[in-house]
Amino acid sequence: MVATPAGSSAYNLSAGGPILPLESNVLCLTPICPFRPRRWHGALLPFSTTIKFEILESGKRPVNVAADFQEFSDIKSVLIKSLKADLRSMKHNYTTNMLEEKVFTTITKDITVYFNSKLADGTMKGLIIFDNRKADNQAILFAQSGNLKTSNSTSVFQLHTGNRQIHDHNGNLTNLTFTSLVVELSNENQDSLMRNNSKREINEYYIRELLNPPADLPQHQRTKLIAEGHQRLIWPMYNFVLVFLTLSVFLRQPYNKKSHLKQNYMTVQDLPQFLKLLEKNGHLKRISYPVSTNLEITEISRRALLKNGPALLFENVIKNDGTNSTIPVLTNLYASTQRIALGLNLANKEDLRKFGELLAFLKTPELPSSFKEIFSMLPLAKRIFAMSPKIVAKAPCQEVVMHNPDINILPIQTCWPLDVSPLITWGIVITKGPTKEKIDKYNLRVYRLQVVGPNKLIMRWLKMRGGAQHHQRWQAAKNEAFPAAIVIGASPSITMAAVMPLPDNISEYNFAGLLRGKSIELVNCVSINMSVPAHSEIVLEGYVSLDEYLPEGPFGDHTGYYNDIETFPVFNIKTITMKKQPIYLSTYTGKPPDEPSILGEALNEIFIPILQQQFPEIVDFWLPPEGCSYRVAVVSIRKAYPGHAKRIMMGIWSFLRQFMYTKFIIVVDEDIKIRDWQEVIWAISTRSDPARDSIIIENSPIDYLDFASPLSGLGSKIGIDATNKISPETNRNWGKTIEMTDEIIKKIDTIWEFLKI
Repeated sequence: MVATPAGSSAYNLSAGGPILPLESNVLCLTPICPFRPRRWHGALLPFSTTIKFEILESGKRPVNVAADFQEFSDIKSVLIKSLKADLRSMKHNYTTNMLEEKVFTTITKDITVYFNSKLADGTMKGLIIFDNRKADNQAILFAQSGNLKTSNSTSVFQLHTGNRQIHDHNGNLTNLTFTSLVVELSNENQDSLMRNNSKREINEYYIRELLNPPADLPQHQRTKLIAEGHQRLIWPMYNFVLVFLTLSVFLRQPYNKKSHLKQNYMTVQDLPQFLKLLEKNGHLKRISYPVSTNLEITEISRRALLKNGPALLFENVIKNDGTNSTIPVLTNLYASTQRIALGLNLANKEDLRKFGELLAFLKTPELPSSFKEIFSMLPLAKRIFAMSPKIVAKAPCQEVVMHNPDINILPIQTCWPLDVSPLITWGIVITKGPTKEKIDKYNLRVYRLQVVGPNKLIMRWLKMRGGAQHHQRWQAAKNEAFPAAIVIGASPSITMAAVMPLPDNISEYNFAGLLRGKSIELVNCVSINMSVPAHSEIVLEGYVSLDEYLPEGPFGDHTGYYNDIETFPVFNIKTITMKKQPIYLSTYTGKPPDEPSILGEALNEIFIPILQQQFPEIVDFWLPPEGCSYRVAVVSIRKAYPGHAKRIMMGIWSFLRQFMYTKFIIVVDEDIKIRDWQEVIWAISTRSDPARDSIIIENSPIDYLDFASPLSGLGSKIGIDATNKISPETNRNWGKTIEMTDEIIKKIDTIWEFLKI
């Protein structure tokens, strides 16, 4: 709709869009329908007069306009691109707060844009509402399907399919309809503006005008303008140098005592160094008694884990074939949240949440708003500078190189009685895609690997995982085997980066450097075009077949059951490299608690800040270990409106890939302690109705290992709203929680020891 201001001529309609008059005195823009934001009503006025901008909610009338409304055809938004690249040619006082949503911005003297949205790639979308660049008098412009383009020589605003109202040479109003209008901001036009606008303040000139003033201006004015132009160019560089010098000074200092990134322990570079740290703190047990990789290591590790025991280093290992292994086996390394914290230079499990805050920041970074915030971010800045890995020529992981090797040289566990073969359980698979795009950057993930021959493994990866997606894109782009590397025994920072929910804009190698506080050293592989962590214990180099698939399983899994048999691609080993005295890192998966479930408990603390960034109303989030890492989630919220709990359910299922397989989500109020099953069950029993408060989603992605689903990889999910109900969720009087008064609680606290109860 278009409102006609009092005393102005009526708005005309044409196929090209609205023709807007000059006699407007207020500008009001609002979408007619929130679901069709390209339909607007409003009135416009010339730029030369005092402007009153008003943004109205849908359905409200503009103020200071007549009651007559007239409907016009849809106005398509103008897509504004490359705006930042042209900042230096814009006015000095227009370069702040330029790219903000719901803001009217004058991007040049005569062109005003209403930015109404910001796309995911940073592109601003808006309407060009004013253009007087080539009019003899004031004129208003609505542009359809246009865009903003820039070139090296001049700035060009190119609009398509619009119309404008201008004064002709006789002073009469003329409606000009066009299919293409180009507005050039050339030096000649700027010179003309400068001569005809000598009364402008100096901060109203473009930098280009200041550096190239017209030759016919007085010399003292030319000198003043050129000096101002140089100052504007130098000042940003001066600020950059100042910030750089500040960083160089502060980053040499120890972390602030209040910083959550303060280092309390040595920076762990590799597995042996980590074991020294664990042994020093009583978290490592060396076992010299002969133990077999066939089931025995699993049972010993399981019993030690149930007693919250230390990591176990088996130094006298008998392999499945009965021969003695020259390589020791390490288990239960991450079967304690305290050991996980030690490996990441943290004091305790609670500090893991700080890394979640860091991940949340990296996922959606915000610029500091003050010098105080800048200085508070210096420890983070130091770690960010250390993120990029560096390539080294020689590496410990290549002290021994074996071509055409036999995988049976390694002491690979057979974990459970019905397992079909030995299984590599802690292999970090490193892949990259066929292009240099971000989607094909290095990916590190832990997949289980079945031994099917002396140089063959089965690569069990789910279709949505990064390695499987790289494999699929490689198959579509190249007719050759897919290179991959498998690392066994990486440092804690690399291992944690491989299992954490990283944002898509950061690689595991970079984040491992961030965790460690120092660059990760990589080395080029011997037989494939890949780079692997230089301080790894063992590296398997080879290719994942594009056409050879074999049945995988069954194996005992983290669900507590043997999984079904499915086909996955074959990994052909070309080379094995290792240290002279390597350590074989292994684990078992079974009914919780096991090492993956304890690792999931640690990752739970990292998930919380990431979820809270997206949903600030979330108070706490818990993945119970009994839920097999991620199948059950309990979340408490500050409920604010009807249906709030169901919105949170949908958000959790869709926000992070890790939760697309979560089958049960229970939402409770903030007064419920979600890590106490008694309170959770009480909330479900008293605050939910099965029909009203349950939501079931069918035919959604499910873990392939979940045999309870009707189809492999496809099943249902249920969300339970166990929050207090508010109108219109219920029309009944809701129960009030029984609570003792604070006065009585304090009184009994003071006399409790005398009661001797």
